[in-house]
Amino acid sequence: MSWLPHRSPLNLMSIVRESRMLARTSLLLAVMILIAACERGGMHPENVLPATVEAAIGAATSVELVSLEPDGSSITPNATAPLLRGFEVLGSTTLSTPQAASAFASLRSGMAGWDGRTSVCVFRPRHALVITTATGSIDILVCFECGDITVYESGSEQHLFVALERSADFDALLTTAGVQLATPAR
Repeated sequence: MSWLPHRSPLNLMSIVRESRMLARTSLLLAVMILIAACERGGMHPENVLPATVEAAIGAATSVELVSLEPDGSSITPNATAPLLRGFEVLGSTTLSTPQAASAFASLRSGMAGWDGRTSVCVFRPRHALVITTATGSIDILVCFECGDITVYESGSEQHLFVALERSADFDALLTTAGVQLATPAR
């Protein structure tokens, strides 16, 4: 049994010290992982619509809900179909003030309900909100398949996240207006 370390009190104290150091290191690593998760997850305070977008919503002259074909070709392909940020527009409806309020409440609720998971899917938005004000427009493209939102404003993009189950609210507004919906997610 010569391979076993000698168990002198000095040797035991060194083992205790090393165990404490390992415990501290493990605790520090766990705290760092928790901080990183909070920054990416639902507790992230910046997963909200930017203040400039909120201001534009309040000053909107119109809000349009757009149905997009995410795969680049619709059920009935049309080479002259309008595009929004590279995605074919299947149709749209101008929302009344109460409908716009409902759509944005649903979007904010979905953003607040985001569980912190990020997806590896390709961004395939089926919905967009176009806010028009006296000074310009803001496009908000939403992919409920992966939970990604891209806000296009003043030549820049901001990426946010949304809970996946909120698409039904948008689909109901489009269906009520008789707008064609995109092909369902695979």
